[in-house]
Amino acid sequence: MTATMSLLSTMNRLTTKKKWSSAIDDMLRQVVDEGFAFYVCGERRDPVVLVAAYYWKSYVDLLTITEPDRVTAARAVREPGFDVFGPRKVVWAYGNEAEPTLRALLNLTHPDHPDHPTCPHEPPRLMIVPAHLQRPMTFKAPDSWKVQNRVQRLESALASDLASMEAAGLLTREEGPLWSGQGGFVLPSGAPDGVV
Repeated sequence: MTATMSLLSTMNRLTTKKKWSSAIDDMLRQVVDEGFAFYVCGERRDPVVLVAAYYWKSYVDLLTITEPDRVTAARAVREPGFDVFGPRKVVWAYGNEAEPTLRALLNLTHPDHPDHPTCPHEPPRLMIVPAHLQRPMTFKAPDSWKVQNRVQRLESALASDLASMEAAGLLTREEGPLWSGQGGFVLPSGAPDGVV
């Protein structure tokens, strides 16, 4: 709880021009509780940028906050030498005010979901943190017991979505693992592009 409150205090110092709603505070707590790592750039009492990162095998979910109305989220492609301050490619990005951006990040599907975006493209410019703003930087690793929270929540949603899609005839089961050691799913033959 202390780490969560400390991070929320840091975020509130970052956004002193505008008070965030309790709904935003709740979503920020969820980001902390889902095991994101935090990079706070600038002096402790005067932060200039906050980046939150959740590491998947092939992707990194990112949240970048520079001001209350400059909040961006993305799922970046995890490449060798990956840089949270300057990802080279993303498969999904969203930028807006804090509440819709946080909601979009928290509602992002599991990377194994059939609807998961896969086409890499350039990240939004607002996500790029210039080198001169990156130091000093404080790093806050997630509590080890929280790291699996995001995976478990999104795997549960994935299982539910796959079962619903299969029941609707949008997917057929195939032999072999796709995720979590379970049978994989594919589109039925002849299905039009973009069905899932």
